[in-house]
Amino acid sequence: KKDYANLLPALEEYVGNFGIQNFYKNTSYLWKLGQLYERNKLQAHAKAMYRLVLKHSRENTEGIRKYYDTITVNERQNYVPLKYYYELVEYRKSVDTLRPPQSVLLNMGSEVNSKFEDYAPAMHPKDNLLLFTSQRNINGGTGKKDEDIYYTRNYHGFWDTAEPFKNINTRYNEGSACMSRDGKTIYFSRCSAPGGYGNCDLYISNLQDDSTWTKPQNLGLYINSRGWDSQPSLSHTEDTLFFSSDRLGGFGLTDIYMSTKDKKTGNWGKAMNLGPTINTRGSEVSPFFHPVFNVLYFSSNGHLLQFGDFYIY
Repeated sequence: KKDYANLLPALEEYVGNFGIQNFYKNTSYLWKLGQLYERNKLQAHAKAMYRLVLKHSRENTEGIRKYYDTITVNERQNYVPLKYYYELVEYRKSVDTLRPPQSVLLNMGSEVNSKFEDYAPAMHPKDNLLLFTSQRNINGGTGKKDEDIYYTRNYHGFWDTAEPFKNINTRYNEGSACMSRDGKTIYFSRCSAPGGYGNCDLYISNLQDDSTWTKPQNLGLYINSRGWDSQPSLSHTEDTLFFSSDRLGGFGLTDIYMSTKDKKTGNWGKAMNLGPTINTRGSEVSPFFHPVFNVLYFSSNGHLLQFGDFYIY
């Protein structure tokens, strides 16, 4: 007879020392730990382990997914079915004296948008400045699209004509920018540029007293890698920088990483993977940290209940 009482803490300690590679090489131990939790009536712990198995196993997980569904089926009574939810919304519209608009998706117009690709918006915390990436700048000699950072300001409820970010944009690709609260520091990605460590690196530039921006500086090997590093987002305390990277050694195709700033020196520390709860064997991209609350939003195609497309979490 197996000694399950002593096996549980032993396996907990073993799994607790997992490195990144263990999550796809030794996912069977996660499954076994989940079964031990379930045997000991620790359902919440068991489901957490099964979720990790589904997110990180490289083998056929259909059987695990079906088993996971069976132990969560009793929880479904706590959720309103989507069909009923939408019916309820429509009913509320018909009886509410203040009817909501039919759509909240409003095109920002030709002052901001172009006939080319415009994407990766980032709002300044004061809501009066919008940064975004655009491919409207076409190299006349080659016809090649050039990614640049543009900005537009809000004056009395109206957005001004978008302008390119001078001293930041070059003949190389720049995009996915975010800005500090005081508007004096910008973080962005630059790709295929000389002096970079990978195909896309993260850079920083500061606003000077004469209203010009300093020459962008590469954030260095503590943050950048030989791969793709992009989509930076600052925490509201501005001491943590989140970003996406496809560097080697991650959980999946693209992971989310973070770097924290040293309070004494002001330097950014070595980037750390956000771990197996957020990152999966798929792709996690576009991190965005809420400007007020401790909430991180991101997009993924590797979490549960998905069908291959990206969803926001």
